[in-house]
Amino acid sequence: MIHSNHITQMNNTMKKRINILLTVLLLSTGLFAQGYSLDFDGSNDHVLIPYDNSFNVTNLTIEAWVYSGNFNQNGFIFEKGPINSQYSLFFEGTSLTFRTQHSGSSENNLGINSSGNGITSNTWHHLAASYDGTTKKIFADGSLVASTALSSALSTNNSGSIIGAYGGSGSNGSPK
Repeated sequence: MIHSNHITQMNNTMKKRINILLTVLLLSTGLFAQGYSLDFDGSNDHVLIPYDNSFNVTNLTIEAWVYSGNFNQNGFIFEKGPINSQYSLFFEGTSLTFRTQHSGSSENNLGINSSGNGITSNTWHHLAASYDGTTKKIFADGSLVASTALSSALSTNNSGSIIGAYGGSGSNGSPK
């Protein structure tokens, strides 16, 4: 489990903070990120995770405890691979989006209006996004809030992952 206080959103012009407690569960490999705690100060914070083949998965769950004084902002919780190349969970304005990239460069977005699903500012919320090879789902505070049928293999690559920013390869310079 990776815990952070104050992950700055990716928009450099705004200095709003998102606090996240993130667990990435990779179901096909049984890999769990746990036992680690980070305290971010809210300024250019992110964690680059070097490439590991165990993140190239067929099924996955991304979980995060999130807190913000304003969820109406842009901020990445987690992304695997270079920008829009594998899978990610992020806020974009008032939307929470679970994006997956599939073989043949097919992108699929499953999104919700965060405030319309009870994700309110100044409160901790548990978010989860899952893909089991046939269905994508988003959960907020334990309730299923969106799902869609999807049967397509996830893309794979030789890039790392990132927590608190986008672009897991780190090749975009300073993650935004």
